[in-house]
Amino acid sequence: MSPQRSREVPTATALAVAFALAVVLVLATATPAGAATPAGDTESFVTAIEPATPAIAVRVLGGDETLRIDVAPGHEVVVLGYADEPYLRIDPDGVVFENQRSPAVAANADRYNSTAPTADADPGAEPVWGAVGTGGSHEWHDHRMHWMAESVPAPGEPGDLVFAWTVGLTVDGSPVAVTGELRRGEAAIVWPFLVLIVAAGAATVVVGRGRPVAAAVASAGVVTAIALVLTIGERVALVCWTCGRLAILAPVVIASLATAASLVVRREGIRVLAAATALVALTGWLLVHVRVLTEAVVVSALADPVVRGAVSAALGATVGGVWVTACYGRRVLDEYASRPPSQRGRRARSSRARPTASV
Repeated sequence: MSPQRSREVPTATALAVAFALAVVLVLATATPAGAATPAGDTESFVTAIEPATPAIAVRVLGGDETLRIDVAPGHEVVVLGYADEPYLRIDPDGVVFENQRSPAVAANADRYNSTAPTADADPGAEPVWGAVGTGGSHEWHDHRMHWMAESVPAPGEPGDLVFAWTVGLTVDGSPVAVTGELRRGEAAIVWPFLVLIVAAGAATVVVGRGRPVAAAVASAGVVTAIALVLTIGERVALVCWTCGRLAILAPVVIASLATAASLVVRREGIRVLAAATALVALTGWLLVHVRVLTEAVVVSALADPVVRGAVSAALGATVGGVWVTACYGRRVLDEYASRPPSQRGRRARSSRARPTASV
């Protein structure tokens, strides 16, 4: 076996393993419940801090996912829980403490209050403070500012007020009220993005008729680049790089590595396999993010139309790229089957014409 052939075999094996892993990742990450929410139909806003104070800044992250407070150094802030008990305390040095006796600790562990409170939870008990952070900042799922019925949509029409909300706290011992509104987002216009999906898919297929390898590699590169940019945009909007399960970032990592392989490996079959691995890895990512096309609220530092357009282009390129790689694989198998039995398993000579995929 030649040195080049010996390098190609482990490369192909590694990519085959990556392809299998990509399929597993699709199954593991294709459900929106485990991911940082990319879209929704409601959005919460802080409307006022009364009385106004420069000691704190409060904002909503992720549309209506979490509430974040930033406290200036030298000030002590206590956030009140659902029974007006002390829930959080940020001291003048920026250390964040949580009252372990507050029922809000368990209630705020996730968006839908699915964690049972501890046996010693008592809003009327003396606080038991435990340090949970530093830097004078903290964020939590405050159920006062988002819709709590997971299976029932928020009432009203697009743009309507769902309800007003208030979170009480004290700043250096003085009471302060953070008020806000939860509103239905404006309805999304879907048809232009459906057109973009069809156009991107058709363009990939047309290119793939004459240049299947180039089309497969290009589609994988485009979709991977879109996934990277949108992932960064989401994390910037959430002010957190580790929100949700870290496994939801795995498809983007796998796709990035596979796309890099498709650009540096010389053998056409392996390049196409690498491109297919990237596209399959990102299928689960797309199944989550396709929600941005219909949901009113998009969670990203990028403009909503940019996110929707990027997801549409990625979806079309993925469908087209998978079609091209499948057709290429079929042609390779047909060419292999057409060889005499004595020639099967041997490398085609350089003079042999390579198979051309017809899509």
